[in-house]
Amino acid sequence: MKPFCVAIDWGTTTFRLWLLNSDGNKMLERRSDEGLLQAQARGFDNIVEQYLGTFGVEDNLPVIVCGMAGSRQGWQEARYVNTPSELNQIIDNAVTVPHRSYDIRILPGIAQRNLLNPDVMRGEETQLLGLLDQLPEDGFVCMPGTHSKWVKFKQGQLQYFSTFMTGELFGLLANHSILRLGEGEPREFSPGTPIFLRSLAQSVDNPQEITNRLFKARSSYLLGYNSLASSAAELSGSVIGLEIAGALSRYGPIEKVTLVATGQLAELYQSALKSQGIAVHSFDADDAVRSGLYTAAKALWSHNYERKKA
Repeated sequence: MKPFCVAIDWGTTTFRLWLLNSDGNKMLERRSDEGLLQAQARGFDNIVEQYLGTFGVEDNLPVIVCGMAGSRQGWQEARYVNTPSELNQIIDNAVTVPHRSYDIRILPGIAQRNLLNPDVMRGEETQLLGLLDQLPEDGFVCMPGTHSKWVKFKQGQLQYFSTFMTGELFGLLANHSILRLGEGEPREFSPGTPIFLRSLAQSVDNPQEITNRLFKARSSYLLGYNSLASSAAELSGSVIGLEIAGALSRYGPIEKVTLVATGQLAELYQSALKSQGIAVHSFDADDAVRSGLYTAAKALWSHNYERKKA
């Protein structure tokens, strides 16, 4: 089967590219650390052409892109769609990147233009697009990451969302604070580890004590109560618990959540949410973004593909 399109998720520090066929299945895949920061130095065109040259694809193959390539500092700005919004609006507002060989479109992010609760997302909206038929008509979606998103849907519309800097906070504390984990210190642990769940519950119940509790992690190690090996679990539980406390404070009681995450992060959040009595329906984030990119490409170019086949 011939390729239908190239799909790219361009993050701040990561780059993911898939060659997809007409059914949305991946034919080839490439992942690297050539995110926004590297692309600004090397050139977005150069990176894309390097990979497509390696694949040997036709010059006129469509290329669909989401993420930071559409930011103000990116390849070409794709201005935000405003909330409340239908997810299909991101397809309608895709922008074209002038290019000599390829038809390239970048999907926009979504902005919450609210003076008291301003917020933005780029990339997560494409994951949601990929799950369009499986999202709650009325309910919440949790999307963990460097900047975790909690998204509220109402009558099928994306009504509003909140961002929590959980992953970035963990990284700063683990790498650049007095709580930093030692060189080579293991950072993976079982989602059911008691210290993870205990720290999480303490943050949910008493988020106002977070700075005191973080220092206690240091004191517990110095006084021999905890091992250094448990530091990652304790720190992770504390910051994830703080995020859940924030979501509950903003939205009130939450009975169930659609979770969009990958790998250990998915396992940690499943354990964390269930420990708080929240039912979880999970989807893989990688599959979701690839499906969202394919959905957009199919809407934008399927007529071209049918014409070529004919």
